[in-house]
Amino acid sequence: MKTFSALLIIMFLLCVPVRSQNETTEKDAAETLFLQEKFADALPIFIRSLQADSTDIIVNYRAGLCYLHSRSQKSQSIPFLERAIGLYERSGSTAELPVVAYKWLADAYHQAYQFDKAIAGYEKYKKLLDPSLTEDQKETAETDWKLDMCRVGKTLDGLAAPMVLKKSGSGKVPVNTVSPGSYSSFLSADQSKMTITFKREGKAETHDEDARYYEAIVPPVKQDSTFVVDPKIKFEKKNKNETTIATSVDGQIVLNYRDENGRAGLYTTSLNGNAWTFPEKLDKAVNTSGWEQDECVSADGNVMYFTSNRKGGFGGKDIYVCRKLEDGEWSKAQNLGPVINTPYDEEAPFIHPDGITLYFSSNGRQTVGHYDIFSSTLHGGNWSMPVNVGFPIDSTHDLLPEIHETPVVKAKVQSKKKNKEPEVVAADKKENYLIAFSNLNGAPLTLLKGSLTVPEGKEAGPVRILIRDNKNNRTNAVYYSDSASGKFAMILPPAANNNVTYARPGYLIFSENINLEEKKESFEKRLPMELLAIEKNNKMVLNNIFFEQDKAILDPTSSIALDDLLLFLRKNPSLVVEFDNIITAKENMKMNARLSQERAEAVTAYLKANGIPEERLIAKGSTVKMKRVGSKEALQSMELRIIESQDKTMLTTQ
Repeated sequence: MKTFSALLIIMFLLCVPVRSQNETTEKDAAETLFLQEKFADALPIFIRSLQADSTDIIVNYRAGLCYLHSRSQKSQSIPFLERAIGLYERSGSTAELPVVAYKWLADAYHQAYQFDKAIAGYEKYKKLLDPSLTEDQKETAETDWKLDMCRVGKTLDGLAAPMVLKKSGSGKVPVNTVSPGSYSSFLSADQSKMTITFKREGKAETHDEDARYYEAIVPPVKQDSTFVVDPKIKFEKKNKNETTIATSVDGQIVLNYRDENGRAGLYTTSLNGNAWTFPEKLDKAVNTSGWEQDECVSADGNVMYFTSNRKGGFGGKDIYVCRKLEDGEWSKAQNLGPVINTPYDEEAPFIHPDGITLYFSSNGRQTVGHYDIFSSTLHGGNWSMPVNVGFPIDSTHDLLPEIHETPVVKAKVQSKKKNKEPEVVAADKKENYLIAFSNLNGAPLTLLKGSLTVPEGKEAGPVRILIRDNKNNRTNAVYYSDSASGKFAMILPPAANNNVTYARPGYLIFSENINLEEKKESFEKRLPMELLAIEKNNKMVLNNIFFEQDKAILDPTSSIALDDLLLFLRKNPSLVVEFDNIITAKENMKMNARLSQERAEAVTAYLKANGIPEERLIAKGSTVKMKRVGSKEALQSMELRIIESQDKTMLTTQ
């Protein structure tokens, strides 16, 4: 029995140094990882060490810094740094702790929106610096800058812009759960299409997450109200970064940049059915030897904003603008000027679909974080002084706005969460959030969306959609429906008399009039429709033919629609067509019958005067008794019906 007890004592004594040696080895390994800035790998070892001895000043300090260097758990550093400094001060400052620990704790308070504590911490840190040392002078300047950010944060606190904040999607968002991360997401105006930048393995193993992965563009698939992406997606094997930077309103054109040996080249690709075209590089008016990225195109496709560090700017990265010329090329880039740009960096421009509200990130203004988001509006050709959008969009982290829809602005934001018990997370990811402003001050917006179908047995394909202003006869935008699904989505120009025309070879023209000249509110219009083939007895409604009040005189705003009719009849020279002007009224039916006939004849007279043979044109007037109660105003419409084709030549609309 004594012998057995002695053996136990010997075994215990032998085990103690082994365990102590293991702890020392693990602690040394954590220290090595920490010095290599592999914070995510070092953190769990420090946590285990503190479970054995929570009074170790340096280990508390190291664990705090690991959390502070994470993307999303910076506030978890506070209890560790507070404990390290508390233990140090209670020791009578006989223990060892770097002075910079006070700055790190103030940084942690700043990141956690505890601005008063951060200000006190920065002030204390400044007192510990030696003003005679050059390095400490730099530290003092940086600390003063951070103090300014905290003071700005206090002024913004409680002044949140009205909005609804949620992750993109509904509930759980798979595109935000893909490891190692997805970001730089862009939605079409109707939220039916998305493109994101996805991190893919490819570079050498390294502790720097950004350096370990290449970037690639992925189009997620929408299932119900959620976008999903296959985490096992196979990428083309090329060691280049490719990032989404903008999409067209309908989601069918994607603008992206490629890393070209340290330069950012701007490219564009478009959706053709279910496949994307090969990316084409933009011309030299945009692409220079500088770093060009963060491109954004206006809803009508005629104005492009982008970031560049090219020579001749105000310093750092500036925002430039190009306008589309009549030949379809882009104009020479113009700097937005000193109201927008500073000697520092302005990035990630986003022009709202109203065409006058610009959002961008800057680190050269009064910010609460390193980068904050600002907005400016265009009035009379001049930009207003940028305004910080405030909480909760702005945060103490770096922010770059990324996406738009109507009337929504999308930004990459950090949500404010209450501190939880410390937990070890190996890696953090960038995520996508949706921010919907409830009272934008810009022009009212109209989202027109729908789907185009063709008769059974007819071949589907893209439909060309022209948006023109009846008042000034100007084409504002050209869209195409999705060649596979027939769906479309577009932003209509505000305060305009919009002529929206849908045309495809072999089919009748479909047009509608959406007059927004007096419209004061944003709204959405859904429009399903079927295109009709150019066949006998098929009709098309001419919604953009207008007459003077109670007269048969064509209004000048009819010129676009009349020119479309001329083109249609010239391209189909064998057609005989009937124009039926229909007036729906409650009274004066005899007078309205005469007026409707005269209006139909006014249209055929215009066509005859422009070279269409008289024998191809029939004018007809019709009246319909109004049944609607309470309405006294007469309504008029114009229809074109195909009577016959004199031969069997190919019929076309374009």
